[in-house]
Amino acid sequence: MPKRPPKPTDRPSVPRFKRPRNVPFSPFLSPFARIGSLTDLTKDEHLPEAEFAVLEAEIAKGSDRSAAILLGVYAQDALNGMMRSSIPRLDKRTLSDLFGQNGPFYSFYSTILMAHAMELIDDGTKKQLTIIRQVRNAFAHALRPISFRTPEVAEACLSP
Repeated sequence: MPKRPPKPTDRPSVPRFKRPRNVPFSPFLSPFARIGSLTDLTKDEHLPEAEFAVLEAEIAKGSDRSAAILLGVYAQDALNGMMRSSIPRLDKRTLSDLFGQNGPFYSFYSTILMAHAMELIDDGTKKQLTIIRQVRNAFAHALRPISFRTPEVAEACLSP
């Protein structure tokens, strides 16, 4: 096996291993370690009351876009909580497999379908959650300015 080239002397030494989760951020870590830390921010199962108040204030004073995205995420988290409470195996590995990136409950769409198939939500709730998902996606992905007054968005929100 060939020898590795010498390390450059003009750059700081960077560890070649994954950083433990409880170690503070360092700009010298690999980008993948930082992505893992960002992913951890989305895994809170219960939002503390003080942080929920901050979320409510952000929704109230923010744009229509931020409100749609945040409320859509809130609805998805509530549905995920319902799904978690109906699963008999709650060990860390099972939850990671089910709710992780390739799991059946990773997307809002598939979670809505599974909750409906398991009769945890009825037809009306399925329809409402689907509208919330579609509106959230429209706000998240539209490059042009949209609001709740945009005809297509207003029509979707007012549909029975």
